[in-house]
Formats: sequence, structure tokens, C-alpha cells
Amino acid sequence: MWAYVIRRVWQMLPTMLGVVLLVFILFNLFGGDPAYVLAGKTVGFSLEEVREMLDLYDLGDGQVTQLKVALAKFAERIERLERQKADIDRVVAELTRASDAMKAKLAARGIVVE
Repeated sequence: MWAYVIRRVWQMLPTMLGVVLLVFILFNLFGGDPAYVLAGKTVGFSLEEVREMLDLYDLGDGQVTQLKVALAKFAERIERLERQKADIDRVVAELTRASDAMKAKLAARGIVVE
């Protein structure tokens, strides 16, 4: 049993090394940092927007342009999310009001709903 496990682990090592090397080569050839892409996606940026910000990295201006563009995009995204949040809050308040009104009508008929 242990011989089998050791043999399988030994066979796995070249495969893992090959995959790591392939991923390293691909990221160096085509650029991009997966951490930045994933971080951008989690806050709602499209891949195109993330790519645009990453393309500004090597302009030779100490990332000033990249930071300004990112800051502008962040401000736009925050504004859009604040508007959506306000819309959601209005809908929740309206649904709560309507739900309370329906519960009151049912209560008037002797039906208790939680």
C-alpha cells in the first residue's frame, strides 16, 4: 500500500511542476496578474476594465496615470452602487409597508400571520 502511495506521489511531482511552469510561462507571455483580475471582478469591474487599468502599469510615470484612471473608475463604481443601494432601500421600504398592510388586513379578519 505504502509503495503504491509513494509511487503515485512521485509520478505526480513532474505533472505539478509542468503545470506550474506552463502557468508561469503563459502569465509572463501574456501578462496580467490573476490576483488583480480576481480583485477587480469581485468589486464589479469587467475584464475589459481590469485589462485597461493593467495596461497602464508600464507607462514610465510611476503609475500615476494608472492610479488616476483606477481612482476615476472606483469613483464611478461607488456612485453607481450608491444609486443602486438607494433604489434597493426604497423597494425594501415599500415591500415592508405593503407587507404590514396585508398583515393588518388579515389580522382584522382574525388570521394571524408571522
